[in-house]
Amino acid sequence: MQYLEMRAWGVLLWAFTALSSATLSAEPVPFVQELVGDPTIPGAVLSWATADQLQVVVAGTRIDSQDAPIDRDDLWHLGAIAKSMTATVAARIVEAGLIRWETTIGFRLAAIAPEIRPEYFDVTLEELLSHVSGLPADLGMNDRVRLSGDADEYVDRANYVRTILSGEPEGNRDEYLYSNAGYVVVALMLEEATGERWETLMQSHLFEPLGLDSAGFGAPLGDQPQGHRVGLLGLLRPVAHGRRGDNIPALGPAGRVHMSAEDVLVYLRAHLLRPDWYLSEATWMQLHSPIPETGYALGWSVTDDGRLRHSGSNTL
Repeated sequence: MQYLEMRAWGVLLWAFTALSSATLSAEPVPFVQELVGDPTIPGAVLSWATADQLQVVVAGTRIDSQDAPIDRDDLWHLGAIAKSMTATVAARIVEAGLIRWETTIGFRLAAIAPEIRPEYFDVTLEELLSHVSGLPADLGMNDRVRLSGDADEYVDRANYVRTILSGEPEGNRDEYLYSNAGYVVVALMLEEATGERWETLMQSHLFEPLGLDSAGFGAPLGDQPQGHRVGLLGLLRPVAHGRRGDNIPALGPAGRVHMSAEDVLVYLRAHLLRPDWYLSEATWMQLHSPIPETGYALGWSVTDDGRLRHSGSNTL
């Protein structure tokens, strides 16, 4: 069971600051209490799983300096952990025969993005998911402000993709460069291949079949853990829901999914146990096999000993 526990640990500890140096103690309750003793961490959740049990431990508050305790069913913004989810949905659509790993940007998007630069025309779905496409990490600030949610999500994604594909590459093809933009391009390719929006594809190919009932998009609304920024004197300042409270809507496929900690464990356990009713063994292998010399598979970082991991943030 250690393999599952360590794999879950790599993804499932969220707080409102980076925790890359943290290590899991033998006693999870004191460990989470220790986390929220840090003045930059209002609340935290630690979740882990075995083959027949899910566990969730929480501590702290949803909003700094307020009497709003974290609940085990609270919804957590997952940031870039959504990339593995978009890749998983892409795998389902590949198995349905509607797109191939080798399908190129040019083949699928030339009709709606005629300004594609020649450097991107032959970049494949698999290369985009592996961050070896040469695409920049993201659009510049001015373009992101322009796409901050005035149109609907599909229109924003299409405009985002047209803009990014008309600009110069940031890296060389076949060299690793982590790219949010690549996952937005993937989503538009899936949308054009299926005739359905990315949000609908996520619902029908991921949330519903795996029973992820708490899953949704964007920062969770209502009485839920809230994002914070560090202000003057190092004090935390909660950020209200709205444009400043999350990544822009176009970045949904790269980092705008939320769900409960327990549902994330259900999702992770599918990737551990790799049920054949959901994907074939060959496709699970495709998702989990890193590109040589990059350490990155399709939506997952892969450690030298084979564990899958990913961090996630919407910058708050």
